[in-house]
Amino acid sequence: MSSEEEKTTKIVSEYKVVKTVPQVMEHDLLSNNNLLAVLSHLPVKTLLGFKCVSKKCRHSISTDRLFIKAQLETTGLVLSGFFFQEKMFTYEDLKGKSYINLPSLFDDIRRSKPVVHRNIFSFLPEDVVLLSSCNGLICCRSCGFMTSPTKTTFYICNPVNKQWIPLDCPDFDRFGSFALAFDPFKEPIDVPTKFKLVRVTQVEIVSREDEILYCTYFQIYSSETKLWKTSKASCLYNLEVLENVLGIYIKGVLYWRANIRDIPTFDDILTFDVEKESSLVITPPILLTEFKVTCIGEWKEILHYVMITKQGLHVWYLEDYTKAKWNQKVWKSLEEIGCANSNFNDKLKKLILQSVDLGVNMGICLLSFKDGELVMNLHDDEVYFYNIEDNMIVEACNHQDLSAKRLPCLVIPYSMSLVPLR
Repeated sequence: MSSEEEKTTKIVSEYKVVKTVPQVMEHDLLSNNNLLAVLSHLPVKTLLGFKCVSKKCRHSISTDRLFIKAQLETTGLVLSGFFFQEKMFTYEDLKGKSYINLPSLFDDIRRSKPVVHRNIFSFLPEDVVLLSSCNGLICCRSCGFMTSPTKTTFYICNPVNKQWIPLDCPDFDRFGSFALAFDPFKEPIDVPTKFKLVRVTQVEIVSREDEILYCTYFQIYSSETKLWKTSKASCLYNLEVLENVLGIYIKGVLYWRANIRDIPTFDDILTFDVEKESSLVITPPILLTEFKVTCIGEWKEILHYVMITKQGLHVWYLEDYTKAKWNQKVWKSLEEIGCANSNFNDKLKKLILQSVDLGVNMGICLLSFKDGELVMNLHDDEVYFYNIEDNMIVEACNHQDLSAKRLPCLVIPYSMSLVPLR
């Protein structure tokens, strides 16, 4: 073993992240390189600490697509944390954005609040608004006024390696919802990273019966052609996808939560198959006219629907996309949640009862859901992280911690990745 490999192996041992290197030599691509074989079994967060070990380590971790693919296939993509992007409430974009690293949150439960990170996107040439995240990549756009004639620039970037590329785009106004479609497990390793960016465009139409309908179109940017096009797929329905709604990409399909105007207790899910360019509307697993708060998210590459009512927490998963068939995965009563989280549960119960009595949501919002982690907002001020499997609730932050003018924010799940953009 070379001195370089001995140095790396010693550091790995001291970090206590790898006790053995099981079957790494079976990987044909790395069979002649013990150093990279060891490193390919480490998570991204740990790997970043090894970039200074040697030039070879730095090159492999930063730009070697062969190594990056091997590391991704070995470790997979793990939820790292959540980005918080202030929402627009005026015509001027709000620049406040923060990041909370999820592992640090649960590594030290005695810590009153987790660390809030800022200035993560300082490597970009201008201030940006975060729009979407997909398998380690982030989509954002330049800040400004909604009515400003200044051209909007979109950026696809990877905060881990600080790589980014700008997108040529038509004269979009800044209203609308954008979603990034990117699958690092499907694309070849010896070509530039491929992705698509999809924009939901809606035109309001009044029917003969004076019913308000929305004609929905999809505009697609391809990194291969570097062009935008309007898909032939369209959808006419009485649902509205609001501006800056988070799109969720799962196995080739994008999902957006949509609302029926003037019916706050009813919501649907608008979908778009990126490859087939087809669209469906999926109804929720259960229809309730009483008080509820809901959100959608991904868990193990399956769409999930999360709902809180006075009966407790309900979680369904989408079993069949084409038939819109749901199955219930989790149900927890408020009493069960309160067994381990009494302080939080008292607040949640109080707000639910007030909302039921008054018929108005008194300050409960489900902000995001990913891999069993639910992000909740209470009182328009406090943000909590709830691990459904562990039944553990931790106070994450409030709007002062986030330097936000107000809550709720757009909350974007993020998984660290080494995927290069160059």
